[in-house]
Amino acid sequence: MWTVDFRSATVAERQPHSVSAHLAPATLTGALRDLGASEALVLSTCNRVLWLTVGGQPRAASTGHRFAGREAIRHLCRVVAGLESMVLGEPQILGQIKDAWELSRSAGASGPHIEYLMPRVIGLAKAVRHESGLGKGAVSVAHVGVQQGLGAWRGDGSPVALIVGAGKMASIAVRQLRASGVKAIHVANRTYESAVRLGESSGACPVAYAEIHRLIRETASIVVCACAAPHTIVGPEHLTPGRDLVLVDLAVPGNVDPAAALVPGVTVLGLDEIAAGVAKGLERREAAAAAAAAALDARLPRLIDRYENRHRHVGLQDAQLRWDAIRRTELNRIRPALAASEREWGLIEALAWRLTRKITHDTVFASLGSGRASQ
Repeated sequence: MWTVDFRSATVAERQPHSVSAHLAPATLTGALRDLGASEALVLSTCNRVLWLTVGGQPRAASTGHRFAGREAIRHLCRVVAGLESMVLGEPQILGQIKDAWELSRSAGASGPHIEYLMPRVIGLAKAVRHESGLGKGAVSVAHVGVQQGLGAWRGDGSPVALIVGAGKMASIAVRQLRASGVKAIHVANRTYESAVRLGESSGACPVAYAEIHRLIRETASIVVCACAAPHTIVGPEHLTPGRDLVLVDLAVPGNVDPAAALVPGVTVLGLDEIAAGVAKGLERREAAAAAAAAALDARLPRLIDRYENRHRHVGLQDAQLRWDAIRRTELNRIRPALAASEREWGLIEALAWRLTRKITHDTVFASLGSGRASQ
């Protein structure tokens, strides 16, 4: 394994090694040829490029890190679990590694080693993430801002949300509102076409920028401001005193006049308040990451042992299938000659099953052991 990531190289240093999805099949085929590898998989994201190869020469590069054998499997498991991500526990890595695996398959670069490892590595990563709670704590400003805003709203029923802006922060805010069960979400931007695009991708309702102050006065319950404006866009003059309203200001410089917090019924959450929530989320993630890493290291020896001895397990399964076929044939042959009740026949079948399992297990493992001794 060779990998370069955000820790070991800058964006400019990683860029020459990145592999776009449409070029991945040709790149994988070239790696098999140039490195003399029998199998290959490449994971290329904005923060990481990882090559997993079987056989052949190691990939030549002046940057990054190399892992081999058990350490390569361990690092792969840590990557897939999100323990090596810039944002600890981020869930996108699971989808990315599955896509990389599928690209390897489509290019004809996957083989018995990768096919055996990938489902087990993904299964282990999912298990330790679930058990440790890794990935549950919110760590993005937009995510935490929406959570705090919904928590601060004191109204009844389902809130009506207004997002001012159409960039990355606004997009995250819309997704988090949707995930929290908010159904009525309006999005406004100075460039209406941008609001329409965000609405089409998220299901939010685009509205004209000129409508935001009316919506704030009359309709909105929670307003998330993520607009790249050089001045405030919401002030006391735009608010209705006594009406429950939460203003979440994610912008720098701020979109909300601090004086808005003095209006009765209005709660203003700025970046200082949100940053404290982000810090708590990071603390929870770090604690969960430590638990996940410990759980992964505890389970890893079993995964590695089964991988290194997979020929034993495959041989055992094949032998069991053959002996099971013999058992069924012989039982069916002698059954007509036996005057056995259903209960007695059940006992005979159970005994035959146990005998074939024991014979299979002992025979296969004895032959593998003698084979290793002779080698």
